[in-house]
Amino acid sequence: MKLSDYIIPIGSPCEGCGIFVDNYFITAGHVLELNEDTAIYFRNEKFLLSKTNCVSFTSMNDSSWNTLGSDIAIFKCESINSPIELNKEELHLNDILHSISYKVSVIKNDNNDIPFSWSTSIDYTELVECEGTVLDIKGNFIACEMSYPLRKGSSGSPIFYKGKLAGILSAGDESREICIFQNAQSIMQLLLK
Repeated sequence: MKLSDYIIPIGSPCEGCGIFVDNYFITAGHVLELNEDTAIYFRNEKFLLSKTNCVSFTSMNDSSWNTLGSDIAIFKCESINSPIELNKEELHLNDILHSISYKVSVIKNDNNDIPFSWSTSIDYTELVECEGTVLDIKGNFIACEMSYPLRKGSSGSPIFYKGKLAGILSAGDESREICIFQNAQSIMQLLLK
């Protein structure tokens, strides 16, 4: 099993991503707000992502967002049985986590050699793997310093501890390579409701 097989980009171009855990698809709530009523495809099956078919939905754009809140969208996908599990171990400062995400890159094609030609650009989605060092743990969130900058297209991406899902990317500080992940324990609590 490759963890990346269960991480799916959302939107076109990629506005974020999510992951299949057991028979759930999990992403950041704000990704769903950017891509309301969109679909993902996995193993030739289409899954509609909408607030109306969420098991749980909150967004960091909601007024309720704080360190005890959440930024998550969880969907039940009965036909999927992912081997990925939620991490149940307590994380500590300086633990090293593994992130798998997507980024959107743009290739610009300037046709300067051809008179009256147009400049074109192509967006493409690329898988990115990097490490994150735990800097802080507050409420439902983990702050990590990342070894690679996670940018547009990374929201909703998973971070792993010992091969198990430790969190979902909710926010970041691009100037310092700091990312905030909703932790697996808070996601577990939402699934138990």
